[in-house]
This record gives sequence, structure tokens and C-alpha cells, in this order.
Amino acid sequence: MSTYWPLTGLRVRTGPLELRIPTAAECEALAEAAAREPTNPGVPFLADAADSPVRRGRRTLQFLWRELGTWGPDGWSLSLAVFDQGELVGTQNVRAVDFAREREVMTGVWIFQDRSGQGLGTRSRSALLHLIFDGLGAHRAVHRAAADNPASLALARRLGYQEDPATGADSEGTPPSHRFSLTADRWRSQPRPEPVHVTGLSESLFMFGHE
Repeated sequence: MSTYWPLTGLRVRTGPLELRIPTAAECEALAEAAAREPTNPGVPFLADAADSPVRRGRRTLQFLWRELGTWGPDGWSLSLAVFDQGELVGTQNVRAVDFAREREVMTGVWIFQDRSGQGLGTRSRSALLHLIFDGLGAHRAVHRAAADNPASLALARRLGYQEDPATGADSEGTPPSHRFSLTADRWRSQPRPEPVHVTGLSESLFMFGHE
């Protein structure tokens, strides 16, 4: 664990899955995977259909580097690499602004196309929600899914997110999207499919705005 960046010691484990900050080499592996992926409006570095594979990989690295370089307690974004039995299969993201006061986060997910449909997104999101609610003390998690992304819509509903009444385009030319939210109370009222173990969090809580 780094004295200067204790988040490198954070581990979230459930069954064969582990979530943690990717190493430099694993960031390169994520970039290589992104270069092979189709356009995905729900993932920032996969959103531009005009990108070449090399540019898409470069965007992935820049996104991951920017997260670390702009981190602050008043505004942060954390992408955790998802490993299935040690194999890198995607990322789970959680981000917030003024978290210490608002206690609300946004969530996002990217599971490699060749590993989709195996329940990895749902299981790793379930582990992330444990970190969000039981570890960080969030009150609400928000998930936005494009109307034409059935996998993302199904993930939210499967985990108990409730759709907010307002649904529509974020801006001109942007496809309609659905906004879902999940409260800590609703999360805790639901059965947990498998135990989640979090280690290395206490040393990092100050980075999320905890005093």
C-alpha cells in the first residue's frame, strides 16, 4: 500500500471476483481491451463511434490517469478493475461531487463484450454497492442507462434500483436515457446473494471526504 495513495490497498472481494485499482500494466491491458470494443455511449472512453482502435485505447488511458490526477475530497471518480478468478474482465466506476455533504454517487460499469452475459456486471456491481453503502456511508446511488441498452437497464432493475419519473435526452442529439436510483435503506432491505469483504478502506476514507 502506498503511503501517499492508500487507495492502492483497497480490495473488494466476493466469490471469485475482486475489485481494485488497476496497476500501470493493467491500465494498459484495459486500453488494449477498449481498442477491441464496439461503441458504447454509456462508457466515456467508448462513446465516440468515430474513434479508431488506437484512439479508443488512448482515451481509456487518459480517462484512468485523469481520475487519479484530478482526485479531491470534494470531487472524485474511482474506477476499479474487475477480476474473475484473476482474469481482468472490466471495470466498475463510482463518482461523486461534494460527497461529504450530499452522500450521493453515480455508478457505471464496463464488462468486456466477450465476457458479457455471464452475470459479471451484476455481481461486481453488487460488490461495489456494498462498498458504497456499507463502506463509504452513501445515502443514494444513481445509475443512468441508455434506452437502447437492455443489459444496463436490466442490471439496475435486478439490483433494486428504482426508475426516476423523469426520462429523456440529456442534451440535443443524445439518445433518451433512464435514470435509476437506489437508497441505502432499500439496499439493506434486500437479500445479499453472497458475502462481500472489503479491506484497505479505513486508510483511504479521508480521500472521500470523511474526517
